[in-house]
Amino acid sequence: MVLTSGCTDSEIDLKPEIKLITTPGLSGLTTDNFVFDARQTINPPGGGKLFFRWNFGEDSAWDSQLSKDPLKTIRFWKPGNYLVTVYAINSKGFSDTTFCDINISLGRSAPRPVIRIEPATGHFLTPFRFDAQLTRDDEDSLNTLLFKWDYNGDGIWDTDFDTLTVSTYVFGMEGNFKPIVEVIDPTGLRALAYTKVTVTSVDPDIIADFSWTPADGTLVDTILFDASESHHLTNSSSRFNYSWRLEEGEGWTLPADTPTIRYKFRTIRDQQILLKVTDERGLFNTIGKPIHLDPENFPPTATFDVSVPYGNIRTQFRLSAWNCKDDQDTTGNLLVRWDFDGDKIWDTGFSTEKLLFHQYNTAGHFNLTIEVMDSKGLTSQYSRKVLVSPWENETGILRDSRDGQYYGTVKIGDHWWMAENLKYDFRSDLAPSKIMFPSIALNEDPSTIETYGRYYYVKDAIVNRVAPDEVDYVHPLCPRSWRIPTKHDWEQLIADTHSDMEPGNLVLGGKSDFNATYMGYVDFTIIWLTMNVPKDTIYNFRDTFKKTWFFSANQHSNIDRVDLFIVQIDRNGPTLWTGWERLSLYIPVRCVKEE
Repeated sequence: MVLTSGCTDSEIDLKPEIKLITTPGLSGLTTDNFVFDARQTINPPGGGKLFFRWNFGEDSAWDSQLSKDPLKTIRFWKPGNYLVTVYAINSKGFSDTTFCDINISLGRSAPRPVIRIEPATGHFLTPFRFDAQLTRDDEDSLNTLLFKWDYNGDGIWDTDFDTLTVSTYVFGMEGNFKPIVEVIDPTGLRALAYTKVTVTSVDPDIIADFSWTPADGTLVDTILFDASESHHLTNSSSRFNYSWRLEEGEGWTLPADTPTIRYKFRTIRDQQILLKVTDERGLFNTIGKPIHLDPENFPPTATFDVSVPYGNIRTQFRLSAWNCKDDQDTTGNLLVRWDFDGDKIWDTGFSTEKLLFHQYNTAGHFNLTIEVMDSKGLTSQYSRKVLVSPWENETGILRDSRDGQYYGTVKIGDHWWMAENLKYDFRSDLAPSKIMFPSIALNEDPSTIETYGRYYYVKDAIVNRVAPDEVDYVHPLCPRSWRIPTKHDWEQLIADTHSDMEPGNLVLGGKSDFNATYMGYVDFTIIWLTMNVPKDTIYNFRDTFKKTWFFSANQHSNIDRVDLFIVQIDRNGPTLWTGWERLSLYIPVRCVKEE
């Protein structure tokens, strides 16, 4: 139906003319939605913007504010006659009003059911609360409606129609269910509502918990898992069965009433351990905890470096345990303790300190021992013998910056001497093609170097130092600020120690603390592949453990050959001999500090 307002000749051209369309018409039911449409209202050119407001009753108060919206949708909830008024005004202030009467009869609509379930999830013994109190009906009050329930949604109604809007239900089994409520109003109109609920066997009041020992186990350990801390929040008398999933990829263990289990893992990796605690009703709860497994823990490797193997009662022996190793702990975290005299009574407690100095009050051979312990409590020991003489010569320590080696030193007369043989391997600083005569170990056994030092080819050590045409082979054997002794140095040493009369003063344990050892010398035979290409070298160790040989930097030439000044001590004499010997030999090296 289209309604229009009357227009008179007296109204000016800018006045709007309302055209109102009502749907479904001028009559309907309380269940209808009426649409009032003023979009076809005529607004003369120049009238500007158009605004509307509405009233849907007999009162004089407008039901809406002015707005640009020409559409209104409204539902009349009660039967009766309603006067609908629409007012339009444009920007120029010209307006129009129109009216229409709407006749409303009583209509009927089905209820609109709503279901709420608390809790949303629970176990099969949980009393779930079903609540339909939010159900509404347009014509009827809540207390006139009837409800019936299918709690598990199996198509079989669990109740008859009743006015009760709230009920409880225990499912008794786990699963995913779709409960249904049907609502009927006094006129017989019906409606259904559905919802979802998940029912499990998990009881959050069961607190599952466990611990294990050792806390930082390894692959070789049998781990004890203990779930005895598991409990029920509200029922302290609950009895439990325990199931475990211990190794990744394996299933649950059979339920057992004991809370502990022992297990030895087969793989090294981080594992997620799962525990299921089930009470006598069949309800359970689970917990997962990560466990880190280390590889098998082996004892640490105990070792230490001692600055000098020989000294006297004035010597400060430098002891370093920084070469101790462990497969899991860093060296800095290892603990060490010391037994300085080897009497099996520890002279220090365990400490992370790896460097210390020790001075012996008495002379003797001591079995210096270290024990190292890792964070798991595993230990190992290592011992080295040190010789402490009763003499009181001033001693010191030399560190060779080229390779980090430490040497004992002793002051004899006005000179500082190395108190042990040189160990430096000059091959590390030269190209292999430039090494014709490398240094060698006693009996070609590298394990002897720490105790006895090395033999060096005399001709390389002396002649090449002054041979301009062979400068590539020049290599200073001694550490910086130290040098090969001269003939004068040896003669002065012999005089200061009276070794010409008592050669034993220079050997290990002698009064000078020079600590010479009977290493003899080495000559050799080269087997040639071709005239200029060597195939192999055969070393011949002479006077080993019988005589001591040392050479000087001084050479002597005669008609037949160039010789070198040599100092020799015979163990079987003992006698001391000095003289000239050929250059093509391997002999131990002692260095003297430069002035």
